[in-house]
Amino acid sequence: MAKPTVKVKVEGLVELQAALKELPKATGKNTIRRALTAACQPIIETATSLTRVKRVSPAVVMSKIKFTSGGAGKRAFAAAMARGATRQEAGEAAHEANAAAKESGGDDATVTSGVTAVGPTKAAFYGFEYGTVKQAPQPFMRPAWDQHKEEAVEIFRDELKMQIEKAAARLAKKAAKIK
Repeated sequence: MAKPTVKVKVEGLVELQAALKELPKATGKNTIRRALTAACQPIIETATSLTRVKRVSPAVVMSKIKFTSGGAGKRAFAAAMARGATRQEAGEAAHEANAAAKESGGDDATVTSGVTAVGPTKAAFYGFEYGTVKQAPQPFMRPAWDQHKEEAVEIFRDELKMQIEKAAARLAKKAAKIK
């Protein structure tokens, strides 16, 4: 059985994304990491409290964050596929475009998003979430998600804004010291 996933795309953060592009790559990653961690926390806490099995701690965790840069590779992949290229050829075009963007240091080299997952630490927990032949389901992830999804988006937006402002202030202070 494949793990079910829920994808959330937040739109309307154009100003924050533009501000994020002005930060150095490492600072941008840390900013996104802090905002995602804060946004996932209420879901993790609720899901953990609803988990029937308490002997494994922590039972619900956030996965490693995968960062993505601008869209040079995605655009190159889509263009190659539209021309009728194979997936392998399109993938090679995407790699080349990403490498070129990285070398040029343009907008496509800036980290602009991050993806993470929140879930149980062991596959056995899915038996509790969805039930088995011998056991009724006792969901903990879906109720936690349903309860906190809007709050998570708000926390992410607010935390990202705050982290960007802090990072910009630190960079300005650092630049003033150098002068």
